[in-house]
Amino acid sequence: MASEMPSAPDGFVDAAASTSDGSEAIELSSGETLFGPVLDITEGEGDYGPWFRLTIKDKDRGVEDYFAEDEVKTALKQGNLERGDTVWIARGTEEQELDDGGSYLPTFCKIQSLS
Repeated sequence: MASEMPSAPDGFVDAAASTSDGSEAIELSSGETLFGPVLDITEGEGDYGPWFRLTIKDKDRGVEDYFAEDEVKTALKQGNLERGDTVWIARGTEEQELDDGGSYLPTFCKIQSLS
C-alpha cells in the first residue's frame, strides 16, 4: 500500500469541472451549430412537461450546456440520443409557421452513425 498521495505528471490539468445547474446553458441563434460528444444528459419535469439538458464537448466552444429543443428533444424522448453519442445540432435560418399563426426557428439534430 502506497504511503504518499499520488500526483499527476507535469502538463496534466484537472479534468473534472464543477457541475452547472443549467443557468449558463447556451441558446443557439439562427445558423449556429453544436458538434461533439454528449458528456451528460440531465432531465426533469417543469410547468410545460419534461425537459432535457445536454452537456456537450463542442469542437469549437469547449464544454457547453444546452437545453434540448425540437428534434433534439424528440430524439431524447425516443431514446435515440444517449450519453457518448457524437451529435450535430443546428438552429435553422428559415422560420416555420405554426397553426396558431406564430412562427419559430426549428432546431435540427443528427447523430454520428457508427456503421
